[in-house]
Amino acid sequence: MVDDTENMILRKSLDAVDQHRRRIYATVAVVFLVTLYAFFRLIDADDPTADVRALLRHSVVFLAMWTCTWALAIVFQMTRMTKILLRAIELAAAK
Repeated sequence: MVDDTENMILRKSLDAVDQHRRRIYATVAVVFLVTLYAFFRLIDADDPTADVRALLRHSVVFLAMWTCTWALAIVFQMTRMTKILLRAIELAAAK
């Protein structure tokens, strides 16, 4: 059987992963909205009379936000897998 100290450490780890996941949800929402905004600004900048520098600036911002969105998706997946592993350890220790 697992003693109370190990059980407490496992519980704190699960709580930390849950808290981290909530922060990631908020960050993903903000980054997604900024990415959409950058995309629509990029569409507006693609006009025959548009400044080339503005088009390049909007392109770089959009690509940076797109990359950030996928990086956060990877972090979210890693957080999810960490939580699954911690729960599996908790269940195995409870037996």
